[in-house]
Amino acid sequence: MKTFKKGLKLAFLVLIIALACFGISLIGGVPLPFSRKRDNTVEIKIEMVDIKEDKTDAATVDFYQ
Repeated sequence: MKTFKKGLKLAFLVLIIALACFGISLIGGVPLPFSRKRDNTVEIKIEMVDIKEDKTDAATVDFYQ
């Protein structure tokens, strides 16, 4: 009786796996969610402007006497 129950459980397991594979092959699996982001979005690009400061060292400045 125990072997019959084990065999029956195994048969149902194989049947469920076979039905699942058959259903996936018909439907095609789970559809992937699509992105709602538009392809034509305008991206604002900002360029940083470097300001060059006039740096002079005290040792390099010549003073007239």
